[in-house]
Amino acid sequence: MANANAEMLRTASTPSMTEVPALALHLRKATKAAHSLLDHHPLLMALPGPTLSLETYGRALAALHGAHRAIESRVAAFAPAVLFPRRLADMESDLAALGVSPRPLTVEVPLVGCTAEMLGMLYVIEGSNMGGIVIARQLALSLPGNAPRAFFGGAEGSPRWQRFWAFAHPRIEPEDFDLAAMAASATFAFYRQHLDYCLREP
Repeated sequence: MANANAEMLRTASTPSMTEVPALALHLRKATKAAHSLLDHHPLLMALPGPTLSLETYGRALAALHGAHRAIESRVAAFAPAVLFPRRLADMESDLAALGVSPRPLTVEVPLVGCTAEMLGMLYVIEGSNMGGIVIARQLALSLPGNAPRAFFGGAEGSPRWQRFWAFAHPRIEPEDFDLAAMAASATFAFYRQHLDYCLREP
């Protein structure tokens, strides 16, 4: 098993330099509006702020929990944990340390069936690792030194992002790029709708 996992990691670190950028550009362009709406959600915009309080931090984590758990669970059978380690336990550890209960999920999880749609959903959750690096740096400056930061602090950034593209490339054809983009946009919207509810119902 260890040898198989090592081989999977090795082969997932060498993406093609021709078709992967085409997929990346397609997803970035097609999901730009949905991605921007989520990035500018008030609960998320507060995280990199210089005056972030523990209360606001805990509120954001509690809101993110339900959506993250649902998407991580949905892609679990598709995305090998050796390539994409699950991060929910880190989030729950942070919430427990803060003494904050996660908010219940109130939005239906997008339906995905084919490989392209699964890749679109995975694109969203794996892309969040990149943003997590930026947020983790700011949390180190804005929060007390003993504040729990396992979820954002555990974001792997670029290496994990490259593993995603290497994983995605051999599993999708250009004619299915739109399916992946629609699933990704639906996933961004799913996160935003859940956060909207959490914002309205403190």
